[in-house]
This record gives sequence, structure tokens and C-alpha cells, in this order.
Amino acid sequence: MIVELIYDADCPNVPHARSQLIKAFTQTGVSARWKEWERSAPDAPGYARDYGSPTILVDGKDLAGVAPNAGTRACRVYSDERGNLSRTPSIAAICSALLAAAPRKKPIAGCAVCEDTIALINKITCPSCEVEILDMHKPEVSKKAKQYGIRSIPAVVVDGKLADCCVGRGPDERQMRAAGIGIAL
Repeated sequence: MIVELIYDADCPNVPHARSQLIKAFTQTGVSARWKEWERSAPDAPGYARDYGSPTILVDGKDLAGVAPNAGTRACRVYSDERGNLSRTPSIAAICSALLAAAPRKKPIAGCAVCEDTIALINKITCPSCEVEILDMHKPEVSKKAKQYGIRSIPAVVVDGKLADCCVGRGPDERQMRAAGIGIAL
């Protein structure tokens, strides 16, 4: 998900919009990452110049549904849930846009152990943690799991490394033979 805050340097509403954005990240538990573009800055993308200040885009879409307008140099006004005008988007509007774009944290059906692990991860993660639940039934996910050295599921990867709690698990021929597998009765 890409979140962007677009603003004019002299806009008095930017600090409040930024504060609303941070509160929305906290309330939703979505990872608090965003880019800021000062509209007249040389490194600002062209599309940033087509929005008023302040504007919040989530995956390239204005959270209030306003289309860009070339050459716009204006302050933004937003409507809240009751139709009242505000100089910044409401926390509810930002939360709604973030949640609509956020990857879903959904358990893999049929695996109670996986579901317990997902519940634990959701319980202990902080708002700045990015959590991605992958379905091992997908070939590209299975390939990625092999690259990480995953031998059994559920497994947890942190910053591209298999977590210590998951290393060395999985079927092991020596351990299976020690348990009696392959020995005729």
C-alpha cells in the first residue's frame, strides 16, 4: 500500500492532516509508512501538483474521491460523516481508506495450528509491524518458503529470515526412524 500526503509549504492545515493520518494508522494497526510531497518541490511527481492542500492519496486514489485538477493551487475542504466542512479529512475517512487498501490478515482454512499462530501474531504485533499471511497452496509461495528454508508450517519469517522458533522443524529422516517409522513389526 502506498500512502501519500500532498501539501503546500505554506498550508496551515498540514500539521493537523499529518496528525490525523498518524492517528488513523494507530487506530487501524496499518503500518505507518507514507510519503510526503510538497507540491512545488522539484522532486514532487507531476500528479502531486494537481491536488489541493492537504491531500491524502491511498494507492493513488484521493481518499475523498476527488479527481485531480491540473493547475490547482488551492486549500482543500472536506466533508465529514455528518456533512460538516473541515480543513482536513476525518480520522474515520482515513481509516476507511487504509483498511480498504490494507492486505487482509486471514487464516488459511482448515489448519487450527496455523490459525492459532496467526492469532498470536496479530496479538503481539505493533502498529508499525507489517504482517503478511501467505497461502502455501500457491506455487509462488511454496517456492518462497523453500528459499527461506521452511520445512513445516506454520512458520514465521522476520525481516527476510526464518525466525529461530521455526528453524530445524519439519520431517527429519533420522528422527522419524528413531520414532519407529520404517521398522517392520
